[in-house]
Amino acid sequence: RSFPIKKSLALVSDRVILLIALFLFLQSGLEGLINNWTVVFLKEKIQVENSSALYALSLYVTGMALMRLVMGLAWKNARGGQLLGLSFFLLFLGITLMKTGPYTGSAFGMVLIGAGSAAGFPLMFGFVGTRYAELSATAFSFVLSISLLGNMSVNIAMGRIAQRYGISHLSIFLYGLVAFMSVSAFLILRNINHSPSKSEQ
Repeated sequence: RSFPIKKSLALVSDRVILLIALFLFLQSGLEGLINNWTVVFLKEKIQVENSSALYALSLYVTGMALMRLVMGLAWKNARGGQLLGLSFFLLFLGITLMKTGPYTGSAFGMVLIGAGSAAGFPLMFGFVGTRYAELSATAFSFVLSISLLGNMSVNIAMGRIAQRYGISHLSIFLYGLVAFMSVSAFLILRNINHSPSKSEQ
């Protein structure tokens, strides 16, 4: 089939897709910060050995994997709003535990951060696929490109902050990302409920 250029260009004017792209921009940035900066944060702020900090990072990945397994098996019929609400609660709690220590608390906080990060991409890709069923690959590529920009730009910003003000500001940055993710998720859900998918138009 010919490539539907006009419909593809409509992506950039669709409020829901733009909000989803913003959410994934923030989510990807948050995941990048966790992967790239928490080891340094735990070594300097909690004063743990490098091996212990790396182990805590592996617990983050474990928490994400377990949460996605639970979502697929037990919560596959749960509403997106419920999963997102739980995700933000786990993220805020996990960040708080991570930054306050001691090491066992920080390690458990990393598990919760992983669990809280698990729902974001699957849910948002589900929204995109439902809304643009005929252009799913194009829509996925659009929001994924924006998310990659978020990963790079947020990490660059954190690098400058860490260099100038110290790594202790990582937790403040993470709180801010989660807060903005919460707002964007609320707007996404509200707009989806009041706007038909493009396959229905």
